[in-house]
Amino acid sequence: MVFLRISLAVLTCGAIVAACGSRTDLPTGTVAGTTEEASTDATLDQRDGDARRDGERPFDGPLFEGGPLDVTTDCDAGPTCNDADPGFIYRCGVRVFQCSSLERCREGQCVNPCLDTLGQDTSNGCEFFAVQMDAVPEAEGVCFAVFVVNQWESGEPARIEVARNGTTLPIEQFTRIPVGTGQNITYAPYNAAQGLAKDQVAVMFLSRDPAAAGDGNPSAPRRLAGCPAGVTPAVVGDAAIHGTGRGRAFHIKTNVPVVAYQMLPFGAGRARVTGATLLLPTNVWEDNYVAVNAYAAPTLFTAPRAGPTLAIVSQEDGTVVRVRPTVAVVAGPGVQGTSANVATSYTLARGEYLQFTQPEELTGSAIQATRPVAVIGGSTLMDIPLSRVRADGAHQMLPPVRALGSEYVGVRYRGRRQPDGTLENEPVPWRIVGVADGTQLTFTPALAGAPTSVNARELREWNATGPFVVRSQDAAHPFYFAQYMTGGEPFSGEGDPEFVNVIPPQQFLPRYTLFTDPTYPETELVLVRQRVATEGGLAFPDVSLDCSGLVTGWQNIGAYQTARVSLSTGNFQGVGGCDNGVHRLTASVQGAPLTGPAFGVTVWGWGSRLTYSGTNEADPAFTRWVSYGYPGGANITRLNNVILSAQ
Repeated sequence: MVFLRISLAVLTCGAIVAACGSRTDLPTGTVAGTTEEASTDATLDQRDGDARRDGERPFDGPLFEGGPLDVTTDCDAGPTCNDADPGFIYRCGVRVFQCSSLERCREGQCVNPCLDTLGQDTSNGCEFFAVQMDAVPEAEGVCFAVFVVNQWESGEPARIEVARNGTTLPIEQFTRIPVGTGQNITYAPYNAAQGLAKDQVAVMFLSRDPAAAGDGNPSAPRRLAGCPAGVTPAVVGDAAIHGTGRGRAFHIKTNVPVVAYQMLPFGAGRARVTGATLLLPTNVWEDNYVAVNAYAAPTLFTAPRAGPTLAIVSQEDGTVVRVRPTVAVVAGPGVQGTSANVATSYTLARGEYLQFTQPEELTGSAIQATRPVAVIGGSTLMDIPLSRVRADGAHQMLPPVRALGSEYVGVRYRGRRQPDGTLENEPVPWRIVGVADGTQLTFTPALAGAPTSVNARELREWNATGPFVVRSQDAAHPFYFAQYMTGGEPFSGEGDPEFVNVIPPQQFLPRYTLFTDPTYPETELVLVRQRVATEGGLAFPDVSLDCSGLVTGWQNIGAYQTARVSLSTGNFQGVGGCDNGVHRLTASVQGAPLTGPAFGVTVWGWGSRLTYSGTNEADPAFTRWVSYGYPGGANITRLNNVILSAQ
């Protein structure tokens, strides 16, 4: 018997009567699998001890309820979904059931993805943890922000909750809706009762230490990187821990899937040591990771804590994390030290994180946990290359081992402006970290100086302009792959060091809703597409960007094609009808595709000397020496069965 899951709220709709969490049989409306949860609008997992307790309603009900439509069909076929019309269940090509605004049709059922993803796990989600990463002393207490984008197709507003250390925080106090770009940006209030509208972004200003604004150095990031005027952050103080130790993450929940990013510090040029990451929802967390720091410690800058940092975040009480480090772990408060290759274990509570900040990279260390965790690799400050001063911070939330691919496409950002105005086709660092011994690496085209092999827990680094394709011999030999931006010294301060995950093509998506920070004047999307099987043979999908239409200018690289699209340049000048903000990209294929179209997108943003020609870094128009980057999104599905042992 085929069952259809309908709205989680109690509803009566024609012949169907359902309780919360139930599934109903489409033809007769017979209720199956009802539970005692009918009195609770369980759009969130009630295990959360950081927010409201059991029996309280975390969010209002859906914008509209679902139910059967007044139609009849004479066929005996089972229920199906239509990817072009996901708000309805179909039978024999006819709409027969409307899902509620909290649900979409998946596998012939109306599914609330905040409760059950049916294995369709992506970077869109309903529960996240954000960590204010460590910083050097001159960047302590800066404004820490998280961006949330409502990309849910039904039009249901996103309701947002933020909690930390057992306390639900007053969302309207610290959340704003950005309007405009550059020096013209304003921040409108967020109305929690109305929620976040579809395709709208909310910026949650989670912490800022007011004492940092009094720093005696007029160009120190801790003095300049404040939250917008009139905003009281969720934590009035420094929410980070400094050095190795234990801290508390911010817990973010929504009633519909959203895209979430964190930015540290907020504020582009005045922030100076910026880094950002795409946050991964808790439903894609796993129990096995390879540690990856952003880069080695700088050699030309000797501030305390300047160098690698790593955080491991728990979503459940009693989570035991075992780490087998590649180098010695330096002990800190609540964190036991250990020698290289000697495993040690740590127990974490829900919302707690371990932080390792030390001079030597832990890259390649094996991490295993008794329950799913997240891992964020970063650097408080890094020079790239090590011989070039003008350092920057960076961090990325890492994919689990089982989501790593065995083939990647390396495409960097476009060339930056040299002092004479020409664009440099610069070689940049690329890094591979192995998770399986005997991994053989092949490059298309062949690259001089590129590695030919990597073993488990080993790091390989080389420089190349790209683009190129790198692959191993099979899926049993996956590896982690990262790309970098170099320091801005040769480019009059346009950009600075950055570190970004590269997504394997097997984890590409057919569509993206993403956000580009309007405080950065230079913004670019880097796209990679792969062929799709159709009845007429293999074909590349068309990729459309909401502000400019079909993307053109594709270049071949192996079996893939790549293109770059500028959204903003110079002094915050929009390009081709585009500008910074929320954007949608979609793939489509002419004819009858046999497999779904998919492509990858990476967001890059950096500063420009064209916003301000002077050298006063305290001037609001100053945007140089900063950059950020992150993947626009990804599937986080299992691609391999490799286990990287921490024993």
